[in-house]
Amino acid sequence: MLTVTTPADETKLTTLKDAIRYLGLAEDCDVDVQAKIDFLIKAVGDAARSYTGREFSKQTYQETLPAYGTPYLRVSERPIISVTAITRDGTPVDSTSYKVENPEAGLIYAEGNFTWFVASERTLGGVFPLSGYEAPKYQVTYVAGWLLPGETGRTLPHDIEFAVLEALRSWRTGDTTGGPLRSIKVGPVEETYAVDSSVGRGADEFPPETIAILSRYRILDRALV
Repeated sequence: MLTVTTPADETKLTTLKDAIRYLGLAEDCDVDVQAKIDFLIKAVGDAARSYTGREFSKQTYQETLPAYGTPYLRVSERPIISVTAITRDGTPVDSTSYKVENPEAGLIYAEGNFTWFVASERTLGGVFPLSGYEAPKYQVTYVAGWLLPGETGRTLPHDIEFAVLEALRSWRTGDTTGGPLRSIKVGPVEETYAVDSSVGRGADEFPPETIAILSRYRILDRALV
């Protein structure tokens, strides 16, 4: 089970100012145009999260998960910034006994193996563990993600922001994919963008440049499209 204990201060993957500049518009362009662009920034960000299977913004999480008798625990959100605490069946694990081994892979390494709590099966040949029946005895509190554009100390990779800006430009102008047009309207805000039906299900609203970049950040077992 994964719970957000401290939500992000910012969730937009680019700023309105940077998007307006990237689109070649005047900084003081009409407020209705700015509202449309701001809406599309949010929409592209939501689609990027679904496509990659990850949350980009910096947040604090509490996750309950099993171990497999190896020196590693793998948490869901990445990259790991820090680990606040680990408990095993409610008992704190000594913080000097583990470290973040690979932030992008979500791997935490322990000097001694993380205990494998698993159901077993007794047969004529002996007692054997039942893979897939591991008990989630470990609880990890950790911080993961990036500081986003507009936040002090921004750490989000620039290629991710570029991918978002390219998708934003494509959705707004419909000049890169050559597909049919789709319109969306929320209250007084309406926007028309192109759909490239040659790209896979759910990702058909992204231009090729965006797909190429975001594909490198996908967590395949969590991606929705």
